[in-house]
Amino acid sequence: EPERPWVATVALVTVDPSEDEPVDAPAVGDFGRDQLRVGGVAPEGSYAVSELFYTAAAPLVCSAETLVGVSERLPVIDGQSEYVTSGFELDAPGSWGWVETLHGPDGAVLDRGECGEPAETFDVIEVTTKARSTGAAPEVGDEIWDTVILTGGVLPDGSFTEVDLFVTQG
Repeated sequence: EPERPWVATVALVTVDPSEDEPVDAPAVGDFGRDQLRVGGVAPEGSYAVSELFYTAAAPLVCSAETLVGVSERLPVIDGQSEYVTSGFELDAPGSWGWVETLHGPDGAVLDRGECGEPAETFDVIEVTTKARSTGAAPEVGDEIWDTVILTGGVLPDGSFTEVDLFVTQG
């Protein structure tokens, strides 16, 4: 008896759609795609799609109200097991995630992932800064500092922020 067809995914977040190198801490403006793996024996004419969901705060909720977009149909080709969707720009901080579905040639669902699976769900952060000083218009000798505000998720262990100071003279 042939192995039952299945589909699984891993989220891929890059700085822009032309890159393949994933980022460690997804940020607003990055680009999200879904990498699908199809296994088992799928009938000829089968296809896979991924749905992208977003909620402002974790945990991710997958519903019609939180659906951001649906990938193009990816035809399942005999002998090919990996596929990548075209993807979407990640335009807000919060919890994002993919849910994949494998369809038979008649549209029937052969397999479907679950909302919130760790490999398919990721937090997007937004980083803003606000420079401040002890003087209204900073002068030599004034203290200056930068406040960094991270919104939307939890950074991986070992993450840090770095602020560069540049001086221009007019």
